[in-house]
Amino acid sequence: MKKVLILLSLGLFLAGCSDASAKLSAPNTMVLEIGDTVITQEQVYQYLLAGDTSIVIINMAKNVIRNDQVEITDEVRELAAVDLQLMKDILKEDFNRGLKQLGFASEDDYVERALIPLAQQNVMMKKYIEDNLEFVTAAYFPRRARIIEFAIEADAKEVLDAIKAGGSTEELGKANTTSLDFFGQLATYHRDSTIPTTLKTILKDATAPLLTQEVIKDTNGKFYIVEVIEAVPSRFQEEMIKSLSAVSTLIDTMWVAEFKTAGFAIYDINAYNAIKNGNLSKFLPSR
Repeated sequence: MKKVLILLSLGLFLAGCSDASAKLSAPNTMVLEIGDTVITQEQVYQYLLAGDTSIVIINMAKNVIRNDQVEITDEVRELAAVDLQLMKDILKEDFNRGLKQLGFASEDDYVERALIPLAQQNVMMKKYIEDNLEFVTAAYFPRRARIIEFAIEADAKEVLDAIKAGGSTEELGKANTTSLDFFGQLATYHRDSTIPTTLKTILKDATAPLLTQEVIKDTNGKFYIVEVIEAVPSRFQEEMIKSLSAVSTLIDTMWVAEFKTAGFAIYDINAYNAIKNGNLSKFLPSR
């Protein structure tokens, strides 16, 4: 459903000229009452204008679009629960302290304000990638591959010879490298993966499974063996979607498309200029 997003929707109205400033139709209306203190729409509006307006507006728009596109179902909550457990496994005893440092009042607050919106975004990313599969695979050339990194060329050559003789890339990698990133594990790599450019070129050019026949020396002084396991993205689509759903450039591409479909519009010249002159101008409609 296409909807026009009118941001700063605290009751704003606007005159018809192109350089107009938004005004509140009911500036003295109470938004929040804390004890004897009353916070009005005008105070909230001025607070927004005084801060980084562009980030506030874009995040408000994303929230509107997310909730319009993805209902918070049991499935979404299950996705959030998986991410919650992952964070607990990573942070362990520092989990609660970490939440406080990030500004979350509790675990439930973290789930509701961070993990559920992330789960909704991941659902949107899955649909976007599926709907734009040809573009995504051409732009990001995802591949399933094993990479082993070595500090010494002779060690790399010895392992490569062993792989050619029928040895397991994963087992030989784990046994012969100290790298924590590239030890022969099967992983999904793509254009934005944190790997040397030399290896990206090998992966991009691969159209079928292959093993590099020579040790690859990179400008970083390291030596690599690359084994491409699968070069046809449709054969590992689930893994590809999971990997690409976390890629910031593709996330931005998805959001730009969603903003356009939603009819995103800014009706205040100050807010418009704040976005236009910042890092979020890509979300603005052409005018």
